[in-house]
Amino acid sequence: MAPRDIRQCLESILDDLSEDIFRRFVNELVHRKQGQKVPKKKVEKKETYEVVEVMIETFTENPAVDVAVELLESLSLAAKARELGIALAQKCGYEAASGRGVAAAAAPPPAAAVTAAPKEKHFVDKHRTALISKLSQIMPICDVLLDNDVINAEKYNEIKAQTTSANQVRKLYDYINETGDAGKDIFYQALKEQNPYLVKDLERN
Repeated sequence: MAPRDIRQCLESILDDLSEDIFRRFVNELVHRKQGQKVPKKKVEKKETYEVVEVMIETFTENPAVDVAVELLESLSLAAKARELGIALAQKCGYEAASGRGVAAAAAPPPAAAVTAAPKEKHFVDKHRTALISKLSQIMPICDVLLDNDVINAEKYNEIKAQTTSANQVRKLYDYINETGDAGKDIFYQALKEQNPYLVKDLERN
C-alpha cells in the first residue's frame, strides 16, 4: 500500500472527529491498555496530520491503521472504524494481518449483532455514591487527572475550593462525566494506585 493512501484515509477520518472526540482519541493513543503507546509530548496539542505522522512513525503504516480502528472502536465509534476500513479496502485492497482491525471493521456487522447488549456501567459510575462518602483525600487523584489533561487548572482549583471532601468528589464527577470513558479510565487507575484497598472492597461488592 502506498503510505500516501494510509495518511490520506487516516487524516480524513480524524479530521471528521469533533474537537472533544479527537482529544479523547489522542488520550486513548497515549494510554493504550495493550501494545505500544505513544509518548504524550509527541501528540499533545498537535494537529491531525501531525498525530497521523507520529502514529505511522511509531507503528509503521499498516499497524497504524489497526491502532486507529482499535481506538475508534474503544470510543464507541464503530461506524467511523468501518468507514476507515472501507476506504482503505476500496483504495488498496488492504486487509489487516490480524483477525480484527480494518478487515473486521470494513465488514458490516452480522444481523445478530445489531442489537448490542447493554453496556456495563463503568466502575466509577457504579460506585459513585460509595466514592463520594468514602474518599477523604481527593486532591492527590486530581493531581494525576491534571497531569493527564483530564481536568484543567481552573477545574482543579474549583474542586479544591469545595468545603468538604464529599463536595470535592461531587464536583470532580461533574467534570469526569464530560470526558467519557477515557477520563474515567484514568480516574479509575489513579484510584487503584492511591486507594487500592477501597477499590478492592468496592469490586467485591
